[in-house]
Amino acid sequence: MDIEQLTIFIRVATLKNFTRAAESLFLSQPTISARIKSLEEELGVVLFDRSRNRELTLTEQGIIFWDYAQQIVNNYNQAIDRLRQEKDNITGLLQIGASSVPGTYILPRILQEYKKEYHQVKTSVYVKDSAEIINDVANYALDIGMVGYMEDDPRLNYISIAKDELCLITPPGWLKLQGYKRGDSIPVDVLLNLDFIMREPGSATRKVLEQKLNEEGYTLGNLKSVVYMDSLEGIKQSVREGLGVSVVSKLSVEDYLSLGLVDDYNLGYLSLKRDFFVVYHKQRVLNNAASSFLRFMQNNNQNYEINTVNGKVR
Repeated sequence: MDIEQLTIFIRVATLKNFTRAAESLFLSQPTISARIKSLEEELGVVLFDRSRNRELTLTEQGIIFWDYAQQIVNNYNQAIDRLRQEKDNITGLLQIGASSVPGTYILPRILQEYKKEYHQVKTSVYVKDSAEIINDVANYALDIGMVGYMEDDPRLNYISIAKDELCLITPPGWLKLQGYKRGDSIPVDVLLNLDFIMREPGSATRKVLEQKLNEEGYTLGNLKSVVYMDSLEGIKQSVREGLGVSVVSKLSVEDYLSLGLVDDYNLGYLSLKRDFFVVYHKQRVLNNAASSFLRFMQNNNQNYEINTVNGKVR
């Protein structure tokens, strides 16, 4: 057993496919298969269930071994980093994931400030929904995540870095005939009778809306109609074109509001406020790049509080 073998195992477990793992590691598929087979023979267990045609799954023994393999590889990488680098010369690869709102409107500003101090760090950014990011951090596929809610997972730590508020957006003039003007509070009974455009189930924005409706005794099933989209920009454009209304982050819709492309309203006593969080694995030994970013966020998170008056990050 060697580090390369463990790295191959981790990549196959993450991508759930020998061919994709081989491509990502610039190795041949037969080489990947042979190294995994050799590892299984050495351990005396079967690590992958190969009975499914499309996707590999870890066996019970594979799941147990995955955590240990990741810890060994991370410890090895950190040891190499520390031996090769001087204290003030942080290099390496930072793999960070973010959900759509922080990934688009918060993270770029943070990375711009971070890179001033750690300019030699290479960064890969992945934008997915919050549920996917949390899952990837929990399963070692990402170093650090930035998400809109917390999952109750004992493996994870969260740091609150920013506050946000959601608002209702409509096509221009939609609620004017009902006597409402931009910025007014919209009662729940009016809200329920609007045509909605909504994010997919893993979205933090959708999760917050669902929770608040549930607290008032309603579900998404009480809405008049719903169209689902997996793109925030697609939702904003669809509202602009008159397909329906949506609940979005105030930060994400500032550009459309300034151009008069949509109207915005408050949601009264629903009070759709939330935090954004940095999430990381408690037991993962982060490389120097990821460790430096985490320290940077812990020391500077007060600088990225969202000002919901003008939608700018300060």
